[in-house]
Amino acid sequence: MYAAKRFSCGPGAERRDPTKQFYIRLLFYDPVVLGASYILASRSWAALKLRDFDVPMSGAFYLTSDNADLAKLYEEGREIATYRDTTGLLRLVGLYLKDGDLRRRIARAGHERALRCHTWDQRFLAVRDYLVCGLCARNDKA
Repeated sequence: MYAAKRFSCGPGAERRDPTKQFYIRLLFYDPVVLGASYILASRSWAALKLRDFDVPMSGAFYLTSDNADLAKLYEEGREIATYRDTTGLLRLVGLYLKDGDLRRRIARAGHERALRCHTWDQRFLAVRDYLVCGLCARNDKA
């Protein structure tokens, strides 16, 4: 909240979206963008989040909690990084802050995968294909 307030001050502040400005700055300047797949306070329930696509799509390095659904979309350790617990999170943050080349390689691979597989156009085409196949299967049975 403090950062959002900081961005909303000064001339022209009423024309800017402070939340968007903060998020853009976060993605471009932070060496490690952290994520968590947990739903509420539960560590046994995980879900995909828009951030799982936003961060790699922006070209930023993404370190998020381990999630079986996310593992189907990105190659862990090559396109994104994941942690299982707080100890692993701290260890990996240290590793990736020290090894900028590895961090940039993973971010680049995640960005390439996001562009190749996770754009809105690709999602809409997949839904269309799913619906068409469902209609074709229905007509074949009739």
